[in-house]
This record gives sequence, structure tokens and C-alpha cells, in this order.
Amino acid sequence: MSKSKEPVYLISVTARLLGVHPRTLRIYEEWGLVTPKRIGNRRFYSEEDLEKLRLITCLTNKVGMSLAGVRLIMQIEEELASHNLDRVFIETLKELLENF
Repeated sequence: MSKSKEPVYLISVTARLLGVHPRTLRIYEEWGLVTPKRIGNRRFYSEEDLEKLRLITCLTNKVGMSLAGVRLIMQIEEELASHNLDRVFIETLKELLENF
């Protein structure tokens, strides 16, 4: 099932759902890892953004990967998406992380 791209969660709600500080989400945005929808000065995150943020949080907290490493993983995923191989990559990565 595809995750919704509709931006519905404010940064404070998103941070609470992920168990991180809102500043962490701003840092991820500064690094280009996620681009929330902006309405005025407010950031809104979609279900699709939440899925990506969960992966980022897992890679940084559980695996200890740097944001530069996470960005590289995201770039690889985007390249694979252009060849319709991204789902396989993400599922394989999730399986590896579960056993980490």
C-alpha cells in the first residue's frame, strides 16, 4: 500500500511520533534528507515523510550512521527508484536493520 503524500502533521506532532526533538527534523531538512511541505512558516509532514523519517532515525540511532551516510543511502534509493528498483532496496534494507 502506498503511503499518503498529503501533508497533515505539524513538526511538533511528527517529532513526538518519532521520539525526537523538532530541531532534529530541522537538521534532517537542512541536510536535504526530507522536504516537508511549508505553509507559511509551518512545516507539515505526510505519511510518506514519516516513513522516510523512521528510516533516517533508525539508521542514525540504531546503526550509528552519519547524516552523510544516510544522504548517500537516500541518493542510492532515488537512483534505484528511477529504474523501479527502490522497493526491493528499501525492503532489503529494512530486513538488514531488523537483524542488526
